[in-house]
Amino acid sequence: MRKKLLALALVFALVFALCACGAAAQTAKEEASQVVEATATPAPTPEPTQQPEPVIDYEITYTNCKVGTDDAGRNTFAQILFVVENKGDCNITLSYEKPSYVDLVDEAGNIVETKNIGGGYPSVIKPGEKSYFFQQEVITTEERNLTAVPSIDFQQAFEEITFLPTKDVTFGRDTRPYNPSGVVASGIVENTTGKLVSYCNIYVVLFSGDDPVGVISSYISDPIHEDSEAEFETMDGREMQRFVNFNDITSYEASAYIIK
Repeated sequence: MRKKLLALALVFALVFALCACGAAAQTAKEEASQVVEATATPAPTPEPTQQPEPVIDYEITYTNCKVGTDDAGRNTFAQILFVVENKGDCNITLSYEKPSYVDLVDEAGNIVETKNIGGGYPSVIKPGEKSYFFQQEVITTEERNLTAVPSIDFQQAFEEITFLPTKDVTFGRDTRPYNPSGVVASGIVENTTGKLVSYCNIYVVLFSGDDPVGVISSYISDPIHEDSEAEFETMDGREMQRFVNFNDITSYEASAYIIK
């Protein structure tokens, strides 16, 4: 009897051990399956960060139009000057797709002439900075009291503009025989870019008090080597003197810049 009971106990112990091993194996299998499934699940792809659209905003802060004739009284000219300030957050330049023009309007509000706008000084305007648009045009109207009304469109400029220092700038009447009654400005440009400059734009804005009254411009096409200097000279003939009295010019600002 005792042998039977002992044999029965051994059978129960064996069955219990087998069940425990089976449960442990099943648990390990399930855990391994979960690990494989977790490992096989791909990580979510992050959504690309959208860059904010550039803000293109500008304001015409000054306009002026003067009318005069040549020395013989045969041709009538309009001197047009207006200033644009960049109020946006990116560099801007005149639109390549939409033309910009300026209407010349008489005292009755009639458009008597329309002229295309060339470019400003400088041609690329940084945020918070200004560009001076200045041109002298032959006109056919007999009107003398005209107002310039620009219609301009700008786009984002992907070129970078860099201003270079100027020094020893002088301005005065040009006394040379080939430029009678003209004005001339000269000075020195310093290449502080650390690289060779192959082309440099120059412009000088003339002021009467706080108001701009003219712009004279030029360029340097000879290479300016790193950490070196170059002289510049820019002039205007008697055309400007039809509209601007030399003695009314109270100050001037010279600028030099490169576009890349």
